[in-house]
Amino acid sequence: MSTEKCEAMNEKSDLSRYLSLVSEQIERRIARSKYLTYFLSNKFDRSIVFSGRRSEGVSIAQSDTDFMFEAKGVFVNDMPNLGKSSDQVTQLVMDLTDVHPGYTKLLFENDRNDKDISEFAVYGNGLHSLCPQGTNFVSNTFVLDYWNSQSASILPDQHREKDLHFHGPCVLTAYTIMMTRHEIDVAISFKSKWPVVAEEWIRRERKYNWPSSCMINQIKEQGINLVPVGHANSPNKELEWRLSFSKAERLLVWSFNPVQQICMNVMKHFFNSQIAPKFPKLFPSYFIKIAMFWIIEETENCFWIEENLLPCLNALFERLVVYLEEKKIDNYFIPADNMMDAKPEDKLNSLKLELLKYKYNCNSVWLQILNIGMSTFDKNDIYYHHIQINCLSISRFFIYTKLFDLDYQTCLRNLEGARTILNGTDIFPVMRRHLISEINITKACLQFHNDCNKSKVHAERDIKCIEKKLQTGCALNNSTGKLILCTFLLYTKQYQEALTLLQDIEDQFTDLVVYYRIWERSKKPNDEDYDLSKPRSSFEDTMRTYIALDVIVLPFLLRIYPLSVQSIPTAEEQVLFIHPVLYTKVLKFHCHHMLQNHDECQTVFEEMKTYSAMKQYHSDLFSENIVANCEKILNKACIPIFNHKKGT
Repeated sequence: MSTEKCEAMNEKSDLSRYLSLVSEQIERRIARSKYLTYFLSNKFDRSIVFSGRRSEGVSIAQSDTDFMFEAKGVFVNDMPNLGKSSDQVTQLVMDLTDVHPGYTKLLFENDRNDKDISEFAVYGNGLHSLCPQGTNFVSNTFVLDYWNSQSASILPDQHREKDLHFHGPCVLTAYTIMMTRHEIDVAISFKSKWPVVAEEWIRRERKYNWPSSCMINQIKEQGINLVPVGHANSPNKELEWRLSFSKAERLLVWSFNPVQQICMNVMKHFFNSQIAPKFPKLFPSYFIKIAMFWIIEETENCFWIEENLLPCLNALFERLVVYLEEKKIDNYFIPADNMMDAKPEDKLNSLKLELLKYKYNCNSVWLQILNIGMSTFDKNDIYYHHIQINCLSISRFFIYTKLFDLDYQTCLRNLEGARTILNGTDIFPVMRRHLISEINITKACLQFHNDCNKSKVHAERDIKCIEKKLQTGCALNNSTGKLILCTFLLYTKQYQEALTLLQDIEDQFTDLVVYYRIWERSKKPNDEDYDLSKPRSSFEDTMRTYIALDVIVLPFLLRIYPLSVQSIPTAEEQVLFIHPVLYTKVLKFHCHHMLQNHDECQTVFEEMKTYSAMKQYHSDLFSENIVANCEKILNKACIPIFNHKKGT
């Protein structure tokens, strides 16, 4: 790197440090994408493609969270299958006549499908009912209507907004958790082998051997998807389907070296902050990714090195300006598809002029974005581990929301199924061990509860046995270990033991603790409070010291939970997720109530009310209902005491 560039970056070590940190974080984000794709595909019993910027290691404001479901029992061929139709799938055929490049119509051949075995068979007359009258082409509009009708039952209901609406080929839904709204695009798609129309990409001569022949074969083997959306200018767009190369694009992005990944990240940050507000939806970030594919394929590998980071960014910027001048950006897999041809020319010209304003001070813009990026990469324990903790929270949510059924055998089957899924992947092994331990604790509670239902007498040996199993979970963290044990101590009338442990738990909830709930956390993990001079702790130490997960209340275990909590899951017909601090106070309240410590009971109740009123921590009515139930218990307990004091 030249002296001038070194001075601009302050020191070369700053850039090296940034590259190292970004590379590490991108690697973890990609691991998260792989884990979520694997885990959710198994939980939903269907193939899922986790795509969008988040899946590719890009993390900026309003990053996409996209999930593409592959329809069950449907497969698309790019030419008629002259043989017998498969017994495994219902087959469709691509029809590329009179369509824009990159799009196709899908023909449903009745004579080649003796019976419709796709998931659409339950929808009217199956796929045939999704063809407009008088045609055998599957309507993307009808499929979207079907998907809209099914999404509500497929997606988790808790914390989800009830209204779903279309967003291009996706159903847009939103989850509100701790007063933060998360929008998620969920698309339905048909799986297809690699199409002949994209065969040029497979055979294309590549001077610099990117992507490698091994990756090309891998991409071809996994095929593509067809998504229900037509070209914007097509007169028959309701019958057209777009060829989606999301799986191929994801593998290509995952193959980027750190400099290439940073180039794409920085450019997307630049467009998101400087360009998109002035030109909304005109130049999607997807174009930046496609530009990266082309420029990497056409450039020597030695160009993409740390010393060339700024020239690499400038080369990408100049490529985007050229696209705007030519009003053309070729699809990377089907070059005949100009993805810009539906954009208004006058707006593209205005955008080009806007970009040219930055042409002579590009380096300062890139450095500013890089410096902002460097400031967010403090290597404390929470930040280092938070991607795994995020996956842990999501996994817990999807596993335990399926335990709303009051049937004991159903709950056990769901727990065993979740454990099988977790054992099937080598991604985030420490996180998986943590979750499997929690599942084992829940299973022990279920078995004990089931035994209690059979007999009203609790054998001392059974109580000690379950208590010993719960003791093993105390090392997990405040919510999944100690609070479950405290719940059991309350149930078995060991009130003083529970109070001692509850006080220990409260003392651990310092300002350093970050509360994770599904996709949300109570504060940014890169706090300045952490002592970065100490060696980074292990994942287990981080979980014990800094992390608090929500307490999960299962309807099947109502008998074990405090009285103020028991009625709520039944009324709500779902699993409860309770803030650990609030639940700690609830348990203390009930222990003092059973010990007839009325003053302490009143004090804890006031603390509970104050904490529940902190709406930044609680967005649901569960906490309010729990507090209301505690108030009823308190009033019943205080009436005779009050009368006694009055001499009545």
